[in-house]
Amino acid sequence: MGDQVFFFLDGSKKNNAIFNTFVPYEKSLPCTGHRYQTIQSCNGLICCRTAYCNPTKYIRDPSTNLCKLIPPPPPTFYVYNPSTKHYKILLPPPSKKYGFKEVSNVSLAFDPHKSPHYEVIAIWGDTTDGVQAEIYSSKSESWKDLGIISVCRRKCGLEDCGVFWNGALHWFNKYCSLYFDISQKLLKQLPKPDKPKEDLGHYKSWVVYFGECNGHMHLIKTYRVDVPTSLYILELRKDYSAWNVKYKVNIEHLTAAYKTEFVLNIHDCFEELDFSVLFVEDNDDDNSEDGESKTSNLVIHVSEHIIFYDLKDMSFKEVKDVHLRKKYPWHRLATPFIESLACV
Repeated sequence: MGDQVFFFLDGSKKNNAIFNTFVPYEKSLPCTGHRYQTIQSCNGLICCRTAYCNPTKYIRDPSTNLCKLIPPPPPTFYVYNPSTKHYKILLPPPSKKYGFKEVSNVSLAFDPHKSPHYEVIAIWGDTTDGVQAEIYSSKSESWKDLGIISVCRRKCGLEDCGVFWNGALHWFNKYCSLYFDISQKLLKQLPKPDKPKEDLGHYKSWVVYFGECNGHMHLIKTYRVDVPTSLYILELRKDYSAWNVKYKVNIEHLTAAYKTEFVLNIHDCFEELDFSVLFVEDNDDDNSEDGESKTSNLVIHVSEHIIFYDLKDMSFKEVKDVHLRKKYPWHRLATPFIESLACV
């Protein structure tokens, strides 16, 4: 399994001790000698894949004394239920001779309110020739070739998993803003967010976060001046007509408290990734048992710490006993733990 573990950040599990962790795949998935990497979570189910610690291997030809590169085997994908500890190995479509070797991404779509079955969409050809896709149905336990779902003059930027919301998978990054309507089997364009009304002078926007929570689709953008000090949290309308600014968060007091900065370097990437948003916890539509509204938070990684930032009163608190290394922070996935009896 390697060093991947899950933390319960709110202390709701594991005897209310948040410093305890659990390895979700331990003694559940087959022992292959490789690590497992979580790539997506969707309404109680997890999509994961095998990951290779040292994918570059060579073999020496004794007759020529030359080394030949041996490519790693294609990854294996699984759909896993951490509540029941059951899993399903996703066999590649029969038409794919090399398995999942040439896949761009594999995304999970599961809505338990509409169906007990899930679907998996595999994007195979994110090239200038077009985007090819196949869809797997847990109901039929088979793949269906969707052919070319989009033709464009450049790559669409669909290397990451899509975010499932409103019956579709969504991508938003510096290369694309697209969504795949699963019922219509079509790839469509997302609306572009409006520019901020205030005068920012010369700026360049940057996508900080893109994800879903409690039926809300969120996009967080910042606008580069020198050192960005504000986060704009936008929400997508369900009819896809526009993005609305839901919160504007000034993070100067937070970065000052932890003696760090939210820095973008000349290559438009986070300098040492000292600051990143892991999750938007949106509870605007939920009430607690006593009738009071629940708090909405940003879950933020600052240096080696996890912070809950209250979006209403702008207070923040650190999750104690959870300290993350700076190494490979982009591999982290923060998502609600949803108990589910769904069959895989």
